[in-house]
Amino acid sequence: MTTTSKPPRTTSASALTTSACTPSRNRPPRWSGSRTGYPSELLGSFSLGLNVDTSDLDLGLAVHPHALARVAGRLHGRARFKGERRSTPTSTRLVFGATVAGVSIDIVLLPPADHQTLLAALARCRQQMPHPDKVRHVWHKHLLRQAGHREAYEVFKLGPYQRYCPEFTWTPVL
Repeated sequence: MTTTSKPPRTTSASALTTSACTPSRNRPPRWSGSRTGYPSELLGSFSLGLNVDTSDLDLGLAVHPHALARVAGRLHGRARFKGERRSTPTSTRLVFGATVAGVSIDIVLLPPADHQTLLAALARCRQQMPHPDKVRHVWHKHLLRQAGHREAYEVFKLGPYQRYCPEFTWTPVL
C-alpha cells in the first residue's frame, strides 16, 4: 500500500508560488508559473518589508505582448480582472486578484522590460531605504489604516515606489 503525505500547511510566498493552481478537496489552489509558462516574482510591500497585517501579496509576471492574451486567459476563472494600469508613458500592466488560503493576492502581468525595471527599483529600495524610514513608513500605514483613512493610506503607501521607481506611473487603487 502506498501512502502520500500532505505538504505542511504554510502561507509563505514561496509556498504560494511553488505548486500549480489546481484546486483539490483538501487544500486551496496555489499560484505558480506552471500555468502561465512564466515565473512569478514577489513584488510590493512584502518584498520590501513594508507590509502591515492587512497587506496583500503582489506577484508580478513578465509577459511578452504576443502572449498576453494567452496568459490572461489562463487566469480566467481563477482570478478576477481588476483592471489595466499605466506603468510607463508607453506601457500598461494587467492586474488580477485572487484569494488563496485567506490571503489576498494581486497578480500583475507586465511587459518584460517593465518587469526588469521594477525589480531593479525594488532592489534599490531594499538596499537604500534606511531601516528607521521603513519602520516609520509601516507605522504611519498602520495608523492610517487603523483610523479608517483609506484614501490617505492608498496614496501614502506608494511613496517608496514613487521614490525608488520614478520611471513608473503610480496611482492609488481607490
